[in-house]
Amino acid sequence: MYFKKGNIQLTALDKTHIKLVMDWINNESINETNGPRFPVSETEQGQWVEQTIKANNKKKMIVWADERPVGMVSLHQIHLTHRTAEIGVYIDPLDQRNGYAAQAVGMILDFAFQELNLRKIYAYVQQDNNASIQLFTKIGFGLEAVLKEAIYTKGKYIDNHIFTIFKPS
Repeated sequence: MYFKKGNIQLTALDKTHIKLVMDWINNESINETNGPRFPVSETEQGQWVEQTIKANNKKKMIVWADERPVGMVSLHQIHLTHRTAEIGVYIDPLDQRNGYAAQAVGMILDFAFQELNLRKIYAYVQQDNNASIQLFTKIGFGLEAVLKEAIYTKGKYIDNHIFTIFKPS
């Protein structure tokens, strides 16, 4: 499965991406806004990729820009009865600030609303993740709720924001 728009392409996550995704998952600067994580081994990452590919409630896509991988965008917690899903995106720090995240999120939103017929997409964003707050706000997400002191990071509790967007009518 893949989608292409301009110089951006989204391809379905597969076993050939294990090392690539493992490098991103173990990248401290990517994960500083995802809460504390232990490093992931190639074996663990391989198991996660296999489970993710088989899952019906997740769609993970590798983001390519000019034919090289730059990040990942995903829908997870897909609930077809409620027609909702959570969205996530990350771009390699070396490729940030090039508009790739906005393009990839726009493409996966089109897929979510048109192909999956979802009606509401939500994103959890830590209060100190200004880049993601700007990204989701720019795309048209609105702040729906704040989970007070929901995340423990760097020795303190911080808020977690929930941003949402609805299928255009």
